[in-house]
Amino acid sequence: MTSLLLLAIFVFVACMYLFWLTTHKHFIKMYGETYFKQTTSKLYYWQGAISFGIGGALLVVYIVKYFNWMN
Repeated sequence: MTSLLLLAIFVFVACMYLFWLTTHKHFIKMYGETYFKQTTSKLYYWQGAISFGIGGALLVVYIVKYFNWMN
C-alpha cells in the first residue's frame, strides 16, 4: 500500500510538471503577461493542472491495481 501511495504521489507531481512544461509559455503568449499574473487566471490554470495530475495518477494506479503489478 505504501509503495502504491508513493507511486501515485510521484505520478501526480510528474503530470503536473509535464502540464506546466507544455502549457505555461503557451498561455502567457496567448493571454498576455498582465492577464496571466492576475489571481483568477492563475487559479484556473493551476486548477486545470491539479485536475490533470489527479486524473493521471488515478489512471496509473488503476492500471497497476488491475494488472496486479504491485502487491
